[in-house]
Amino acid sequence: MATSKLEIYQRAILHCRQTPVTSLSENNEARRLCDIHYAPMLQSLMEAGFWTHAMRTARITVNNSVTPAFGYAYAHDIPADFVRKYVVSATETLDPPLDYHTDGRAYLIEGGYLWSDVTPLYMRYTSSDAAYGLDLGKWPERLTEAACTELAWRIIPKLTGSSELQSSLMSLKAAALGKANTFEALQQPTQTSRPGRWIADRFSNRRSSLDYRRA
Repeated sequence: MATSKLEIYQRAILHCRQTPVTSLSENNEARRLCDIHYAPMLQSLMEAGFWTHAMRTARITVNNSVTPAFGYAYAHDIPADFVRKYVVSATETLDPPLDYHTDGRAYLIEGGYLWSDVTPLYMRYTSSDAAYGLDLGKWPERLTEAACTELAWRIIPKLTGSSELQSSLMSLKAAALGKANTFEALQQPTQTSRPGRWIADRFSNRRSSLDYRRA
């Protein structure tokens, strides 16, 4: 069953031990509080994990209107739907990650740009686009429960003023988010460990991020 905004409202209000709304236009305090906290809750949730349905890979090219004053050679625009970086690479397959640079300056995200000495770049990231992270129809149940408990925790102080229930919801939302993250981690392929400092130092004078080969 696909998640809906109304379902999230209803389950959040039930967590507050109140009668749930029957529509998104119902005129009561519970619905108004959900309206206020819904968007911030979604943003917080998108920032809190690498959700499979929210992951997006994009080719980001240099912004020729930006001339770096010093440091990196190129400034790349950050995608408008960017929430959280997963990996940056100079290859379409994202392998190797640009982080394999061993000189400590692979790239820098600063001032709304991604700065590097390589262009174009490919970035996989958590997206807040309506077709990705904010497509509620793609949400797994564990993420829905995390959203419901998070929203309930945000509205409970004004809705009931119960400090005991707010404390209980704090524990519930932490547990729900942990379960959601664990579930998502199991959906991803096993990641190869990045090289340690000794190996990085050994190869630093012979390999760049563009010609790195796995041993």
